[in-house]
Amino acid sequence: MRRGDACYGTGRGPAVRPTRTARQAEGDEPRSHIARHHNRSQQRFHAETSHGDYAKGVSVPDSRHEYPPTPNAVQEDPRRVEQYTPAEPRHGPTEHELIPHGASLSAHCLRGSLVAHAVLVALATRLACLAALAVAAGHVDRPLSAVLTVFDGAYYRQIAAHGYPAGVPNGHGTAGMSPLAFFPLYPGLLGGLKRVGLSFAASAVILDTASALAAAALIALIVGRWAGDRAAILTAALWSTYPLAVVLSLAYPEALFTMLAAGCLLALARNRTALAGGCAALAGLTRPTGIVLVVVCLFVAVHQRSIRAFGAAVIGASGISAWVLYLALHTGHADAWLLTERQGWNGYFDGGIDNIHRAIYYLTHPTERPAATAVALLIIALSGLLVAAWRQPMPRHEWLYAVLLFVVAVGTHNVYSAVPRFVLPAFPLLAPIGVWLAERPRVLRWSVAAIATGVMMVCGVYVTLYSTYPP
Repeated sequence: MRRGDACYGTGRGPAVRPTRTARQAEGDEPRSHIARHHNRSQQRFHAETSHGDYAKGVSVPDSRHEYPPTPNAVQEDPRRVEQYTPAEPRHGPTEHELIPHGASLSAHCLRGSLVAHAVLVALATRLACLAALAVAAGHVDRPLSAVLTVFDGAYYRQIAAHGYPAGVPNGHGTAGMSPLAFFPLYPGLLGGLKRVGLSFAASAVILDTASALAAAALIALIVGRWAGDRAAILTAALWSTYPLAVVLSLAYPEALFTMLAAGCLLALARNRTALAGGCAALAGLTRPTGIVLVVVCLFVAVHQRSIRAFGAAVIGASGISAWVLYLALHTGHADAWLLTERQGWNGYFDGGIDNIHRAIYYLTHPTERPAATAVALLIIALSGLLVAAWRQPMPRHEWLYAVLLFVVAVGTHNVYSAVPRFVLPAFPLLAPIGVWLAERPRVLRWSVAAIATGVMMVCGVYVTLYSTYPP
């Protein structure tokens, strides 16, 4: 017999070498090369499809050590499945093991860049506002320290220096306007800074600036989770150049409250409920609107059926509860704060009847008080932003936080001129503008930023030097 007949043929015709596929089907050749090819294909598939997850820091299981046989091989000859031998795992780090670490490092770098941009923008706006106030104060021959501590700053100065009165002061038979209406955390921090040798005005500027920078960074991190970095930076910039953002440089607690509120919202988004509860409790010691954060934590607890989020709400409620208890023991009146607010400051929740009535009046008489007409227009604009924010893909607890702050601000009696300041911490309302600007040309973004900064400086100078109504 010819060699070809002995090896491949039958001797009846020319020898034809069977193809590799035929030899595989007959079982004459092992399937190890099929397994190797399948391994390489699976590795390429995981490397391509898992890139986005690695960039987000999500661990993707490494399945290269054990792959089942291909479906075709099982269909062709099920008896050959047991011939497949998984590849031995290699020792030491592989490229798959190094990708998550590198991607996580890149993500940290991106977050650091996002925070840095937001902080730089906030710092630039704070310096611009202080420069405008300094120039205007020099023009009217008033010291800058007096300008920075106008209106409510006088009460905070009194609390930082002497504490709270031992009883509810009377005014014509009723509770009068007294420091009992102001919450303790902000003046307590100012008093601590004064003890290291700083003046009250310097303490207020340092505390407000640091809080504003931290708040801008947290706002960027919150919005960046769902809107992208550019929109996040623009939202932080819009918050820093809000028309009444001058209070972020005055002796007012809005910067501190916004920082704590943003910290609470970010902690809820990251499921760090203990941190969220702590921020809510401190916010409750800063402003009465800290109760909004307690409601937000309860909403998250119900929506997610989370006991931990309910615990955050309990922790958050402890701040306001501790303050009410302290006033009851200090003054002898369990309702000392409510009594002072209602009788001394004529402030209570009326559902917005007073503020809406005033807004309608000033819209129909726009020249009587142009500043009051501007407040009415701002309320209308913020109402539209509430609807626009609902259509954004932001987490619903963030939208609820903004809605509740807006409702409390508009629904409180006798605070018409202060409504823009009360809404300042509701930064999610500015996110739709930031998202819209992120898709516009750079020239338009820079133009809006310049105009917003100019409006903020003008409003700041008017409110602190020429207005007879507190912001």
